Amino acid sequence: MSKAEYYDEDDDIQVYKVSRPNVSYTGNGTATTKGDEHMTDIVNHPPHYKDGGIETIDFIEAKKFNYNLGNVIKYLTRAGKKSECPIEDLKKAQWYLGREISNLEKNK
Repeated sequence: MSKAEYYDEDDDIQVYKVSRPNVSYTGNGTATTKGDEHMTDIVNHPPHYKDGGIETIDFIEAKKFNYNLGNVIKYLTRAGKKSECPIEDLKKAQWYLGREISNLEKNK
């Protein structure tokens, strides 16, 4: 369950901090996950996109995938990692793949 609380970092900046178990979001746009040894930046470098030694977005950009195919890759690579059940992410990947195939068939 999330919990929001207001606190002052200093006299000039007002920040709201929203917390879930092991995750903190602050009003300045950062989010971190508390691990045993380090903090993970879940906004800029989420762990469910970093498997295999390359971030998913870097792979998508290197291969120059379009929007639909980039989303297919994104949802396939995070399936079962962002949440315990991979089915929702796999269905999203399937939806974007179907959309891409339909677009290609229309433009034959």
